[in-house]
Amino acid sequence: MATNPFKPLLKKLPLVMQNRYYLTLVLFGFWMIFIDKHDLVTQIRLQGSVNKLEGDKRYYQQKIDEVKAEKIEIESNKEKYVREHFYMSKSNEDVYMIEEKKK
Repeated sequence: MATNPFKPLLKKLPLVMQNRYYLTLVLFGFWMIFIDKHDLVTQIRLQGSVNKLEGDKRYYQQKIDEVKAEKIEIESNKEKYVREHFYMSKSNEDVYMIEEKKK
């Protein structure tokens, strides 16, 4: 009968590592964390990308809301918008621009 050539090596390992289930679990964990296509480093990098894209989405959604509000303002009072933004005036009319100080 053939003997296991690794038996003397297994006897030198700590008792916990001699358990084949524990050894399989450790090897599986090592594989999933460092070697696999979807390893830990890749997952962290992908999560960072997702967070950045969600931030961009919030920023652009805010800009869209601002533009929609401006569109509603333009549609409700076109003359006021044209006078304020393009400095147009009627004949025989003086226009004075008063700007608020920005803090």
